[in-house]
Amino acid sequence: MENSNLPDLSPVIVYWVLENGQQEELTPIQQKYAYGIYSQEKIDKNKFRIFLVALKDREIIIEKIGGSYRAVISVNGKKSILEKGYVKSKASWTGFPQVSHIDLFGRIRETGLPVEERIITNQ
Repeated sequence: MENSNLPDLSPVIVYWVLENGQQEELTPIQQKYAYGIYSQEKIDKNKFRIFLVALKDREIIIEKIGGSYRAVISVNGKKSILEKGYVKSKASWTGFPQVSHIDLFGRIRETGLPVEERIITNQ
């Protein structure tokens, strides 16, 4: 928003970043079964808790840190600023995406040291 505050409803939007740098919306099937947001809730002014479809048991807190919004998540048991994530999936026998693992890459919030984790899913 103009005043740099987050909107009160659904401030996080998921999209693809293509190799050429352009953005592309997820399809409804991609949103619902693999790459979308499972839930978002406001927990304070400019602070949201989100859960991803592929990672429903790990909260991500979106908050302003150092003048810009960051995603804070536990990576290898350390509270970390998320730098990127990778979701590996394959088509199931029904044709819907099935997530096999998620790689998280970030920096430990207290030290700034890099941290990563691979999460094998049960989907």
